[in-house]
Amino acid sequence: MKRFGTDGLRGKYGETVTEEDAFRLGRFLGRNGGRVVSGRDTRESGQSLQDALAAGVGAGGGSLLSLGIAGTPEVCFAAAKGAFDWGVIITASHNPWTDNGLKLLASSGREPDSAALTAAEKAVNEPAPEEESSLVRPAPEEEPSMVLPMPEEKPSMVLPGSEDNPPTQTAAGIREAYLSYLTRAASLLPGSLPGESSLFPGYLSAPAALSPAALPEQNCPDDPAGEKTGASLSLSGLRIALDCANGALSFLAPELFRKLGAETFPLAANPDGRNINRECGSVHPEKLESLVREKRLDAGFAFDGDGDRCLMVLPEGRLLDGDGILYFLSSCAGLPKELPVVGTVMSNLGLERALSLQGRSLVRSDVGIHEVEREMRRSGARIGGEPSGHLLF
Repeated sequence: MKRFGTDGLRGKYGETVTEEDAFRLGRFLGRNGGRVVSGRDTRESGQSLQDALAAGVGAGGGSLLSLGIAGTPEVCFAAAKGAFDWGVIITASHNPWTDNGLKLLASSGREPDSAALTAAEKAVNEPAPEEESSLVRPAPEEEPSMVLPMPEEKPSMVLPGSEDNPPTQTAAGIREAYLSYLTRAASLLPGSLPGESSLFPGYLSAPAALSPAALPEQNCPDDPAGEKTGASLSLSGLRIALDCANGALSFLAPELFRKLGAETFPLAANPDGRNINRECGSVHPEKLESLVREKRLDAGFAFDGDGDRCLMVLPEGRLLDGDGILYFLSSCAGLPKELPVVGTVMSNLGLERALSLQGRSLVRSDVGIHEVEREMRRSGARIGGEPSGHLLF
């Protein structure tokens, strides 16, 4: 029976996704001394699934480093930059707290090839006769049992497979490296913006529906190689709201924006295990729109439960979806105009027309961020995404 979809194994916790599934997946990944890095969002079932995954990796003879609460992009970063063979993200993304999932990554930080996914699915579906898991899922309480504290250091757990195969990085070290990477990446945006009354002047007059006439090209540095952007972007003087969906970015996003100098206004950043995505985040940005408008903030950003979607709210409180963000990035990132922008079959026709006025083309992939990635690699594009707010660079 096929259970793995484009986002791995995902569904109702305790039915579609269980501790036994996590254990079996972990045992498969731990074979031959496999090194695994994992992270989870803030669902109350996440810790139990994490423990089962770790037990499975250890039973298979491998080692695991848990990043604790970490978004999908951070786990992708860790898998790609660290000495790991696999990554696992325990999340159900934008779904309600009653769901959860197991998403598998290759050592590149990308989706594994079809052969690896098939083998992993077989391992989950066909437990070995000597099944070692005796995990019992605790019955959920009627009310949320805790408010997750903001940690000074993210928790880590190591299960060594052998003395010759220890994890080579710590959770704290990965977090530090990831924040450093993000601040350097932010420097690719146009210049420093201290004290400016609006975050992206010239773009904010765009109407709610993208139209070519209302999307002027930005005055951004022509710096495709990044040679003129060595200094980090400064957001000093800017007031920015962050809707963290009570999810995996509840701790990281405010920290990152403060490091860049912004005054932050966190929203939905107090996870209790059950309030993830509840009337907040990129699926429900209404409160963020109101906050930006009422406090006259410079901008707002909405994420989803695992932090792989991002939408933007403009100063007047109007939402900018993934298509609008793609247009802005295509204008500002100093990209050669011969390089296409990758969207999907769901991308707005207005985006395609606006890009054509810049001399750029929009290449459409099938729906799904993995399809966007494949098309970017095929076409040589440097940016791509979906209207939902999935963005790739």
